[in-house]
Amino acid sequence: MIAMLKGTVFKIRHDSLILEVGGIGFEVFVGDTLDFRHGEELTLYTYLQNREDGQVLFGFKDESAHDLFIRLIKIKGIGPRTAVNMLTKMSASDMAKAIETGDLKTLKSLPGIGAKTASQIILDLKGQIVIEEKDERAKPKRSANPIWAETMEALDALGYKPAQIAFLDEEMSGKVGLSSNEMLKICLKKLAMASGL
Repeated sequence: MIAMLKGTVFKIRHDSLILEVGGIGFEVFVGDTLDFRHGEELTLYTYLQNREDGQVLFGFKDESAHDLFIRLIKIKGIGPRTAVNMLTKMSASDMAKAIETGDLKTLKSLPGIGAKTASQIILDLKGQIVIEEKDERAKPKRSANPIWAETMEALDALGYKPAQIAFLDEEMSGKVGLSSNEMLKICLKKLAMASGL
């Protein structure tokens, strides 16, 4: 079983990516490729599905999402691709809350999930899921402002963690008329001030 891969994003496809690990390219199904960038170095928690027509590798940046994925695919009617698509549309922490509160309506809104399967999820998993939420809360939401989204990528490339730039999200996502370079300079100045430099 391949439990984890650490490497560089070599190619991004529609719903999968090629992760280069030691000169070998692994195709990993990730659902939402918008969370990945070409050349990005990352660690993926993985699950290898063996099928009659071959093998499929599924990957997650977040260990909590991987753990919930493993629980979901044990439920009748939920296959690996459905589980990945569910976790693409909803964070692991939000799904855990829906399960714990018996929120049938929210679970039914997920792709490939009907009333019967949603009820089974609650029946099987309620009271069994513990999600570490600190990273989820700290991570800025994906912005509708493309310049801010580009600036967040630049900050990430400079080594800033999501928790460090989260306080900028509300202000910067609303700014228009700036280039990404201008926005980056503003952010770096605010980050320097925040760290007392």
